[in-house]
Amino acid sequence: MSKRLFAALRATGATLAWLLVLLLGTLFLGAGVHGWRQASVEFRPQTAVVIDARISARRGDATTSSRNSWTVSAGLQYRYGVAGTSYQGLGTIDVGRASSPSEAEALAALAREQYAEGRPIQIYVDELAPARSVLAQPSALTSIPVAALGLLFLAYGLGVAVLTLRRQWGRWRRWRGQAELAPYSERATDRWLNRLAIVFLLVVGASVVIWMGQSRPTELLILSVPWVGVLAWWLRTRRKGQADTSPRP
Repeated sequence: MSKRLFAALRATGATLAWLLVLLLGTLFLGAGVHGWRQASVEFRPQTAVVIDARISARRGDATTSSRNSWTVSAGLQYRYGVAGTSYQGLGTIDVGRASSPSEAEALAALAREQYAEGRPIQIYVDELAPARSVLAQPSALTSIPVAALGLLFLAYGLGVAVLTLRRQWGRWRRWRGQAELAPYSERATDRWLNRLAIVFLLVVGASVVIWMGQSRPTELLILSVPWVGVLAWWLRTRRKGQADTSPRP
């Protein structure tokens, strides 16, 4: 009884871990896609006028190597107009870093002069939603590692599912009294599951390529170079392995 209970608990734990991997993969992939989508919005430069500026200098953590550095930032409230309509925005911009209190105070003084009330600044406005504005052009490159991590989790979960289905298929065949067909069934099942996994990955990859090609073609071209190298290396390794295992006359 204890062995059955232990086996049931182990199976339940493995299932929960597998579901957690899929959940993490979905969350990371969704976060990466959301960040990429937000950065893919067309922002255009716009001149705004500073209403209020709050300059602050923050020292690094005393327990780390950054304890002797200061970060100077400016919290800005600004006003801008689009098509005769006035909008207001808020944002924080990094002014710079200093290695001493005097240098930090000098940076803060320059920031107070640069972002004084009434001074013009450059912002970026969403063309589709003019009420949305940012102080710096969003970058989609920060979302790529997050989406890649999500795809890695999903690929791992898919691989675990494929291996589990292989084992369960073999057990079901033996339970049905069809053990004599097990080798053929396992090979056929392996080919079918492998093709299903490849089709799934190709569909996801094609969707990402099409989406990136429409929104960020330059980044797509840059990122495609290492992937082409990895694909060429994989094909070469696979062909070499097939040549080594093929029967010789």
